[in-house]
Amino acid sequence: MEPFRTNNNIGNEYQYCKGCERNLPLSTNAKTGNQISIELNELYKFLPEILNAFEKEESENQENIGNQELAFSCTINIVTLEGNSKDRANHIIKMISDIDDYVWMQSIHRYTCNGCIKITIFEDLASSNIEIKHHLHPKKADTSISPEIKQFILDNIDLLPYEIYKRLVEQGLDINIRQKQVHFWWSEIGKKRYKRDNDSFSSAQKWLKEKSYHIIFQKDNLKAFGFLTNFWNILKNSQFKVSEIGVDATYNTNNLKFELYVVHAEVDGMGFPLSYLFLENNGNCGNGIRIGVIIDFLLKLITFGLEPEFFITDKDFTQISAAQFVWKNIKIQLCLWHIKKAVKAKLGSNKKLQQINYNGEAAHQLFSFIDPLFRPIIKEKTIFCPKELRSLVWNMMNDHLH
Repeated sequence: MEPFRTNNNIGNEYQYCKGCERNLPLSTNAKTGNQISIELNELYKFLPEILNAFEKEESENQENIGNQELAFSCTINIVTLEGNSKDRANHIIKMISDIDDYVWMQSIHRYTCNGCIKITIFEDLASSNIEIKHHLHPKKADTSISPEIKQFILDNIDLLPYEIYKRLVEQGLDINIRQKQVHFWWSEIGKKRYKRDNDSFSSAQKWLKEKSYHIIFQKDNLKAFGFLTNFWNILKNSQFKVSEIGVDATYNTNNLKFELYVVHAEVDGMGFPLSYLFLENNGNCGNGIRIGVIIDFLLKLITFGLEPEFFITDKDFTQISAAQFVWKNIKIQLCLWHIKKAVKAKLGSNKKLQQINYNGEAAHQLFSFIDPLFRPIIKEKTIFCPKELRSLVWNMMNDHLH
């Protein structure tokens, strides 16, 4: 196939000497009378022959590379390709990208190249027509993550992505490679360490069994399960009595919005996680259902000998209600940090109260100096607590808390 060049600004097709061609917008095509029909694997030979006409002149014709256009079409046999029409077309696009080194997808830096690959799939004929048009331009710099970088990420998988990126930069990483790319591959490579199933619930259970964790609680109608940590056995074997436990929760832990609860024990001023509860929240898990699941989970811990005297929580009424149901005489303590946060937020809020649940008689019985006839007055504009008094109020409360 002999390539020929045409001036796109002239109606007829003319051939020019190479000296003239340097100053003209150029295009190339396969000089054939009829549509070319090839086998799929022949595309790797056919397309490079078309591209060679440009490669020979790149070194001496760089100033016109933005005006050059590649245009050709052919028909290929796709009987060996599997999948639907979209899958087949994507496979062909990948082949073309491998051959011409252009990435046929939008990127941040765009050119007015009118790049287009038109693929027509004829299912009944098991063939496909391909048409390519492209105003040539400087090729996009390769900013893909190399196998060497992926290996470096794997070797340092326990570091945070920004720290891995920092170390790569120190070793001369291409500045065009972004931190988001490193974060993506850190996530993808890291999945192999813990992902055992596409279903998050099943994957977590398989991983725990693989690591020999003891799953002590499970519900299938509302997906939930609980398991013990190795700290449980350590404390049990040490004959240490757990008198104080705390419960904390993390919400929306994955794309399915699962909730993760931890029961931790206080030992010499340090917290040790004893058990975890993994709970699905699919929108049907109201407070009543959630309390029921947490109660069942805590009851299971009783069968393993957990009888604490104190229960620490972050003012979550669901957790408080569950603890009071399971351990009738347990003393509830709120986390100091959460108390301080809630009090400061309230002291700094000037939002008008919708209603006041105040009982003067009840207040007088608790504190005799309070006038039982006193009634709070709701004003349109009110300052709940002046700014200069807020620290004083908190310090008074903090003294009583200790």
